Amino acid sequence: MPLAAQWGWPQLERVIRDAGYGLRQIRLNPTFSVIAIATLALGIGKVAVVTGGTFGVGRGIASGLAQHGARVFVTGRSAHDGAAHGGRITCLRCDHRMDTEVTAAFERVAEEAGKIEILVNNVWGGYERMVEDGVFTWSNPFWEQGIWRWDAMFSAGVRAHYYASQLAAKSMVASRSGLIVNISFWAAQKHIANVAYGTSKAATDKMTADMAVELQPYGVTAVFVSRISKDREGHGGGTLARP
Repeated sequence: MPLAAQWGWPQLERVIRDAGYGLRQIRLNPTFSVIAIATLALGIGKVAVVTGGTFGVGRGIASGLAQHGARVFVTGRSAHDGAAHGGRITCLRCDHRMDTEVTAAFERVAEEAGKIEILVNNVWGGYERMVEDGVFTWSNPFWEQGIWRWDAMFSAGVRAHYYASQLAAKSMVASRSGLIVNISFWAAQKHIANVAYGTSKAATDKMTADMAVELQPYGVTAVFVSRISKDREGHGGGTLARP
C-alpha cells in the first residue's frame, strides 16, 4: 500500500518531524522532505529521476537523494548529457517541452538502471523574461501580462510534470511500488506574484491529488511538496502535501 494509505498524513508529518527532518511543525526543507518521504515509502538506494535538477531546489534534491544512496538521473536544458557527479548522479540533457526528448531520456534511464522508482518533478517554465524591455512585468496584473507567461507555466510546468509522471507511472504500476513528488509553491493557496503563477501551481496540486487516488490501488505514492522560501543553496521551507 502507498505511504499515505498506510499511515495517513498527520502520522507521516509526525514521523518526519521525529526523524529530525522538520524545521518547525510542518514547515519543511524540500530536500529533506523528499528524502524523508522516499526513505519512509521505499527505503534508500533506489533509482530516482529529478526533472529540472541542474540547479536550485532540484539540484539540492538530487544531491540529497544521491547522498542517501539513490542512483539519480537529472534532466534539464542546461544539463551536460552523460556527465556524472560523484558516480551517483547522471545528467541527461532534455527540454521538457519536447515530448520526444522526454521519452528518450526516460528510455535511457530504463536501459541503464532498469526502472524508475522515484520521480521528482521540479522543472518549471515562465520565470524567464521577468524584465521585458527594461520593465519588471512578473507582478503585473493579469490584463497586462503577455499570454506567453501563461503558456510557459503550463507547457514547461504543469504539462511537463504530467507527461513525466505518465512515463514513470507505467513502470511503477507494473512493479506496484514507487513515489512521485511534484514540487509546488505556496502561490497555489494565496495570491503571490501573478495569476498565471498561482493558477498553474494550484493545477499542480490538484493534479497530484488526483494522481494519488488513481495510483493508490497499485501501491504507488504521489505527493506534492510546497516551497515557501528559497535560500542561495537552493533549499527552502515548505509544507507537506495531503493528497
